[in-house]
Amino acid sequence: MPAGTNCAVKVIRLVYASDDDVGGSNPSGTVLHESLQARIEEELTDTAFIQQGLETRKVFSGMLWGWQLRVREQDEIEVVSPPNHIYFGKKFRVEDARYDSRHPAIKQNYLLVKLTRSQIAHREEFQ
Repeated sequence: MPAGTNCAVKVIRLVYASDDDVGGSNPSGTVLHESLQARIEEELTDTAFIQQGLETRKVFSGMLWGWQLRVREQDEIEVVSPPNHIYFGKKFRVEDARYDSRHPAIKQNYLLVKLTRSQIAHREEFQ
């Protein structure tokens, strides 16, 4: 495990390919990467909106470490390990992805991502 990583994640891309009975489309999640080493940290947010009872989007920064990463905006990232991680089983949406600027032949590539997670104030978290 590279220095600085604290969890393993999987990357899911939602594809709207098939139609259901009434003409809508069903999202289908395709797993792009599994068990990527990562680090996810929450960035500072304004708590005034949460105190007022408004829905806020929490912003997170993350680093994914792996080989031939194909992550883009609107993909989902789910924390799959360790089971005692604070965000275990939670999903995040990729808002921005910045690739490593080193030579592509170097196998220790990493990817810096900005993630969001929606949270409604004064509500139980069931996910």
